[in-house]
Amino acid sequence: MTLAGNELFEQATLARLKRLLNKQTSESAVYGIQVPGEPSWSGAAEQTHQGVDVRFVCCESVLAIHMALADWQDQTGQDQTGQDQPGQDQQRRRALVLITNRTDSELGPGVLARLENAKLYSISHKALLETALGTQTDKAIFRPENSWLTRMLTELYAAGRMNARTGGGFTLEQAHNQALSARLGLARDELDAHSLLRTLLRPGVRQDWADMDAEQRRGLVEVIARAVGEPAKAMLTLAERGKDPLTELLVVDALLRAERTEPEHAKAILGAYQYSRELLGSEEITKEHLREAADKAVELVKSTPAGENEQWAEQRNRADKLLSEFAAETLAVHSDVLPSGFGQRLERLARELDTRSLEHAQQHHDSEHGEQRTRLLRVRNALRLRKWLASNPDTTVDSVGDGLRAHANELAWVDRAINHVITGGDPSPAVAATLRETAAEAQRVRREIDLAFGKRLAAGMDAPPGSIVPVEDFARRVLQPLGKTDERRVLLIVLDGMSGAVAAELAEEIIKKRRDTLREVVRDETGQREALLAAFPTTTRYSRSSLFAGRLVEGDRHDERNNFRRLWNHRKPEVFHKNQATTQDGGELDSELVAAIHGNGDEDDTRNDTVAVVLNTIDEALTDGRESNGGSWTLDDIPMLNALLRHAESDQRTVVLVSDHGHVPHHETELRSANNADARWRSGGEAEHPDEIVLRGKRMLAGDEAVFATTEAIRYGKRAAGYHGGAALAEVAIPLLVLHPVSAELPKGWYERPHDEQPQWWHEQNRADPRASSTRQSPETAERSEKTSRSTQQDTRARQNQPQDPQIPFDELEPSTTDTLGEQLVRTQAFQAAHKQGTRAPRHDVFAAVIDALVESPGQRLAVAKVAQAAGQANRNPRGLVSMLTKVLNRDGYAVLRLTEHNQTVELDEALLREQFLF
Repeated sequence: MTLAGNELFEQATLARLKRLLNKQTSESAVYGIQVPGEPSWSGAAEQTHQGVDVRFVCCESVLAIHMALADWQDQTGQDQTGQDQPGQDQQRRRALVLITNRTDSELGPGVLARLENAKLYSISHKALLETALGTQTDKAIFRPENSWLTRMLTELYAAGRMNARTGGGFTLEQAHNQALSARLGLARDELDAHSLLRTLLRPGVRQDWADMDAEQRRGLVEVIARAVGEPAKAMLTLAERGKDPLTELLVVDALLRAERTEPEHAKAILGAYQYSRELLGSEEITKEHLREAADKAVELVKSTPAGENEQWAEQRNRADKLLSEFAAETLAVHSDVLPSGFGQRLERLARELDTRSLEHAQQHHDSEHGEQRTRLLRVRNALRLRKWLASNPDTTVDSVGDGLRAHANELAWVDRAINHVITGGDPSPAVAATLRETAAEAQRVRREIDLAFGKRLAAGMDAPPGSIVPVEDFARRVLQPLGKTDERRVLLIVLDGMSGAVAAELAEEIIKKRRDTLREVVRDETGQREALLAAFPTTTRYSRSSLFAGRLVEGDRHDERNNFRRLWNHRKPEVFHKNQATTQDGGELDSELVAAIHGNGDEDDTRNDTVAVVLNTIDEALTDGRESNGGSWTLDDIPMLNALLRHAESDQRTVVLVSDHGHVPHHETELRSANNADARWRSGGEAEHPDEIVLRGKRMLAGDEAVFATTEAIRYGKRAAGYHGGAALAEVAIPLLVLHPVSAELPKGWYERPHDEQPQWWHEQNRADPRASSTRQSPETAERSEKTSRSTQQDTRARQNQPQDPQIPFDELEPSTTDTLGEQLVRTQAFQAAHKQGTRAPRHDVFAAVIDALVESPGQRLAVAKVAQAAGQANRNPRGLVSMLTKVLNRDGYAVLRLTEHNQTVELDEALLREQFLF
């Protein structure tokens, strides 16, 4: 850095020199001017001031000073003492100015004796800064403790790195800002722990920081620590050592967290780490400061917006490697952000498959997006399947209707979980093994259910439909009445090939994103969904054609449009297939479709009452491989669906989402080649295997009879990503979703379905019974527990009129291992007295189960249907059950239980319960 060549320095030097010349008494004098940087002079070497001829010479070394003095002696005739020799021209005064950065001690007594007053005159930093910044400069800048700051500012000014100022004073805060900006590129008002860590990521900044003058660095550390906190000292010390503080502090975080649970191992490693990073022995950097600094580093990484999770990948990977260098790779499990830590947590979750391990794994900040989200989702679904298996699911099917309802309200979630678990595997052998084993056991049980359903289907092909809706009756029994209600217009969206599993996933996302505008409605007051019965074979040619025709028929898309129009006696409906629904580039909806939904804007209402759109995205995925590559479906996977929902909302239409048949994904299927065979069925012949059935009757549209696959494990045609056409529940059960505008009244005969209505085992917070086996026992050794009611597979209407189960005195029940609120309640005399007065009141254990379920639920609130599930009476008139519960518990008009949200939700007042019965 060249300070002496700066105009500011020359001005200050001339001002000082003039004061010295005024005091000069000899004809010739030598002045030494000491500068803090490399000596330089940009002005004229020979100048005249105060009548004195002055020569300026820059001297970078002591030798240069000696040479300048010798040259000066030759020209002026001075002797070694500095006195003029006789005869020398003494008419004009002369002066030599030596500009140097050497010190008094370096010059020695001999040279100092030649200088005026035997001393070096320095140009002070204060003088330079006041010259540059004005006399109103804050005096605090020049205090002794801020000597580092005045020197730094002087150097910055000399290097042209000080911001120009005009007028006003220059405060200490502004001085700090100049220093911070120059050294770190940060202003004090934007300085925090995160910005400091981001800045120190740059190698050039760290190098400059390490190369700084030690005193200036110490001074700047104190300024930063006052703004950021003491943990900044740890960050800056690591940077001074050439380390990336973010990487290092991610290691510290893992070690400090591990020290809490593994003190012997982690403490030794932490000490070695601190020693190698030269953080030990400093009273200024305590373990608490390291903890706070590490917290800030983790906060920075975890605050990364979704979609930018690779921003800190390099630092996190280096931290993982650094832990390995310290033989501490197993301690990464304690970190929320290290990749190997997530892998270790996931392996623990795979081993234990419990809620606590899941919560631990989910703490990793990447667990909601990217590859880690996919891996976690697979193991999470394995946990769900394990809980389902532990519930000892009933594999019997009493009727076709039982099977359809079971699939719509539970088995679709089982299929969804299986597809997630089995698709893609996992890089970790341990995790992959858990996924395989869990999926295999769940598939085995699901196949038992499919086999039982197939037998019922083969025996009842032409039986009266009863409460179930065959696909050919959908328009007459569901769509037309819904459209007539309050003259409500309907948008029918047929997602070809959508299975119950896909429908469950899409419904969750739609309701979550559009809860303010759409709500799901069902025809069952318990909140259960229904599924339509497909035509056979379960392919588009037969089942979709029957849906649009309103009768069992074979056809193509042209037939569908004409047949659908014939069903209506009011304004003609319109059917749009995929290629008719979008513009040629596949972007916006076609103008004709938009006009059918909204009208043409004329005074006359030209909107169609019922608009139907067929989307083939899911069906096409069964042949292009998409279904086997990923186990999840989102709205973004079906682009037109989002656009259709927006237009339906705008026009206040009821949206009906339905399929024409479902499908089974491909998972290691067995090929059984046969003549006259399609993917999942073959013409004629007899069933040759237990997983095949023969279907015949009026609902069989491809000949008089055919053989159908009843499980997903077999196929008759070439390999594909997925299949349909067979008789497995996932193919036969057509999902039905009805989304009604929130602002409109509920249609007559329809009920709002709670948005969180899912099987109990699907929710992680609902732990499985600790007394249940973690894996399902084999049929040979399983001892089925006595059930108080059938599962969701039972037919609601067929059982509503059956008598209540016989009363079992509570004190005859098996003693409980816990002391829950429900158990406390039913043992009280107050409850038993109230219970005796209740007509046909449920058993004591039903009250206990319901109260405990409400206590554990968020806000102590549950949907009516979930109360029935908790009571073990999922399909027995839930509202009647709640009514009987309230008759016993709501004594003297005090509502211990009350119905809210249009009688859809039960809410518990725990404090009132305790007051009424326990005190």
